[in-house]
Formats: sequence, C-alpha cells, structure tokens
Amino acid sequence: MQRRAIFAALLACTACGRSSPAPSGSAQASDASGEASPKSPPPAESVASARPAAHDTPPKTTETAPNLLAVVPSRVAVSSTVVNPRDFPEHLIDGKADTAWNSKTGDLRGWIAFRVPTDAKVDAIQLTSGFDKKKGDVDLFTANHRITKIAVSRDGQKLKEASLDPTKRGLQSIAIDGPGGDYRIDVLETLPGSRKDWKELTVSELKVVGRPGKERRRGGEALRVAMGSLDERPLPMEWEEPEQASSVPQATIAALCASFVKTWDGAPVSEMYEGLKRDKPSCVEEAPAPSFTPAPPYKSVHVVRLDNGLGHGKGLVVETARGFWLTPIQWATRDDPTDPGCPSVVRPETIEEIHVENGYLVVIYGGTTTTYVETPLGPEDPGNRELLVRSVYWGKEDAKGVLSFRHWNAQYQEAFGTKTQPHWSKKVDYRSLPWSDLRNFYVDPTGAIRLQK
Repeated sequence: MQRRAIFAALLACTACGRSSPAPSGSAQASDASGEASPKSPPPAESVASARPAAHDTPPKTTETAPNLLAVVPSRVAVSSTVVNPRDFPEHLIDGKADTAWNSKTGDLRGWIAFRVPTDAKVDAIQLTSGFDKKKGDVDLFTANHRITKIAVSRDGQKLKEASLDPTKRGLQSIAIDGPGGDYRIDVLETLPGSRKDWKELTVSELKVVGRPGKERRRGGEALRVAMGSLDERPLPMEWEEPEQASSVPQATIAALCASFVKTWDGAPVSEMYEGLKRDKPSCVEEAPAPSFTPAPPYKSVHVVRLDNGLGHGKGLVVETARGFWLTPIQWATRDDPTDPGCPSVVRPETIEEIHVENGYLVVIYGGTTTTYVETPLGPEDPGNRELLVRSVYWGKEDAKGVLSFRHWNAQYQEAFGTKTQPHWSKKVDYRSLPWSDLRNFYVDPTGAIRLQK
C-alpha cells in the first residue's frame, strides 16, 4: 500500500500556498551590479503568447532554438520567495504550468535574473504573466497579481521595456537578439487579482530561447534558483513567524499519542493527494531521548515516532508544568507528498543539541539539501553534492502558557555551518567531515538570534 508523510504542511495548504505569513521587519536583497538606464528608454512593446507544454525540467522549445537554460551552463535567481512548504523558486523553470515561483508577500516590484555564457545568442525571453493554473473553483491566474510591464537589462544596461498581456495564459515572448551575459527582468507594473489579500508576484515559467555557443551543460546537473543574487549572496537574516505546538498539552505521552491518533484516524485526504489512501495512524515514544538539562519551565524532552496514515517521521515532545506538548519540530521524514523534490529544500534529519537560553528552548538541528561544486571530479560527475546545514528552532511559553516556536529556515537564509559530501554518489558519515563556515549564535532575552563575535 502506498504511503506518504505527515506534518504540518498537510494542514497548511491554501490556494496559493500561503501557509506562512511573510517575515516581519525584513530587508530585501538587491542586485549588486546596479542598472544604468538610457536617457530615452525604448517604448514598451507588445508580446505574443505561446502556450507551453508540460515537460520535465527544463524542456527545449524547438530543435533550432532550444531553451538555453537546459543546454548551456546557466544560473537563475529571483528577488525573493514566499516562505511556505509548497512553493519553491525552482518552480519557475520546471516546465510545468501548474507550478509557479511565488515572491515574498509585498514584493510586487521584484525581479528575475539569469546568466548564460557570453558566446551564446539570446533570441528571446519567454515567461508567463502569472500563475497559469486552476484549482477547483479558484483560478490562480486571475486571483493573483499578473505582470503587465517589465524592463529587461543585460550586464547592468537597460535594453528595453515590454508589456505583457494579463488576459493571455501561457508563455509570452520578448525579442532580445543579443549575446549572452547577465540578464535581469524587473517587474514595473502588475494587475491586481481578485484576491486582494494575495500580494505576491507569481510566474509559472521562464525560458530563454536562443543558440548555444561552445559550452554545454553537464548531463544530470540540476538547475538551482538562487535568491537575492546570481552569485547567491546570502539574504538578510530573518525568521519565520511563531508556530504553535499542539493546541492542548496532555498529562502523559500516552495521552498525547492517543490524541494524535484520534485526530488522524479516518481524517479525509486532501484533494492535492488524490489516489492516496490513509492507513491506520500511530504514535509511539522512541528511545533514547536527546541529551537535555532541565531548566524551568522545561522539565524534559522526548521523541515520538509519528505516522498519520500517509507517512511517518520523528517528532519532538516537550514537557512543561502544563503537560506534554507535541512541537512543530519534526525530522527524518520519508515519502512526504508535500516535498516537491527541489534541490534547494532543506530536510531536517538530525537533532544536534537542545538547551535553554534566556527562557527559550533552543533546538539546533542538521538538515540536508543540495549544492554544486565548481570543479567536478570528471566528465561523469554531474557536480551535485549533498550538503548538511546547521539551523535552529527556538520556542517559549507565552503569558497564557502557550508554547510556540520560531524557525531559522536555512533554505531562505545563511546556515550556521555546513558539511559537504565529497562525492556525488558515495556518501560518507557526516561525523567524519569538518564543518565549514561554522558560526556560533545565541538567543537574546527578546527572542532574537545574535551571532557571537
């Protein structure tokens, strides 16, 4: 019987994936090159629409004019990304109209950038004006903002402005007829959608049509979409809004597990996972618990093996004076239907340390993602490597006794250390690998993360 995973992401789905509000008080990364606009920019041009077919990442457009992102060494970056477990920057280039890049909430003047070798010829840029998908009764194309005007620059010099038709679905083409280099597409104007509370840019697909030069992309190398810069400059540090632990603490772990099973036993399966059948859920305490020195109000920590009938993983339980809480901290998940398989996703795998600091319970964990090496070992080496990143959850009971946690998601900002596997197919024990860029940090009395000098 087919099985899938659990977790809060299953409960956090909305039509456009807005399960987490945008982090507050955050700065937006900008392009380091800047732009020098001509004194008299060319007038906006009209663009034609071409409906894309569904392909695996990323498809060629024609035999004579391929998608350069698929065939030459290239990079893609976006100005920001929405913080939720379902929408990823790689959706911009996956060849599927029913997925989309979603910018950070409020980033309606964001941008998309790409880099192709200078000996390539760029004939045209193709992109959608919005999210080309209907989901049930909701048309995500008309519900979201649609792009109506853009500016295109190469190597910091403005080339032209162009208009996109907000009534046309599918790819729209902007003629370029220029050499390769660093291109940037700035959004100048959008048409608001029917959902006034949705304030993200959405683009289903980007293609760069042209003729390659001498360089070719290595076979099997996945194209990752960076944030903030083509050179992957770290974003300003920020964290997600608090996520509450289980709504009601329980007197014992057995009672907590019974409540978990009751919640999921017979629960309907989301229409997103059509065809999946829920098995019998379960919850069992697992030993040993992580090493922990109790400090008020945290009395103990425990690990439970959770299975909601669609999948399984480990969850952290915290005991306070009010009882046992099932926290949102979960790791070692398997077969998660909410995981799109994007290389940028950070998947928690291990708990490194749990301690109390300034009244906060601090949980440091290691998660795995994918990176790429500049110099492969040989022609058969695709260049991808598994990367272990060090990140953190930290939580506290509020004045009402409710336990909530914040999460420093290393998918969206700089990690506190990394370990890189030396080979693309032969994995070694991470304990034998040294840390790179290891940074010590602490949680101050206000709940902010501070780096130790």
